[in-house]
Amino acid sequence: MRPDLQDLVISEDYLSNLIGEKPERVRRFFLEKPKEPGDFLIKLGRGTFLWLKYKAVRRLVKEVDRYNTVIRAVHINDQLEEAGNPGVGLSNRERVLEALKVMKTDLVRAL
Repeated sequence: MRPDLQDLVISEDYLSNLIGEKPERVRRFFLEKPKEPGDFLIKLGRGTFLWLKYKAVRRLVKEVDRYNTVIRAVHINDQLEEAGNPGVGLSNRERVLEALKVMKTDLVRAL
């Protein structure tokens, strides 16, 4: 990955420091299904509390995931260009990087 792209990535560790919680815990909680009938009631009570706690953070973590996906797409595009496929290069790569910098700043501020 090019150094200018590497600086834009929001890593899991950095995200953990920003939100004070492991991002995987925020993502995973809403994906787990109850295994037993009693688990449903526990999950319902606990879920209500955590849903209120993580409601805004969960949206922001999803936005960070989308942001990192865009960076990976730019990286793949760079790899294709380096492999000898000049037709796939970004014509306005600098503008894309500037937009990503602004987006990173906004996400960090929101978190």
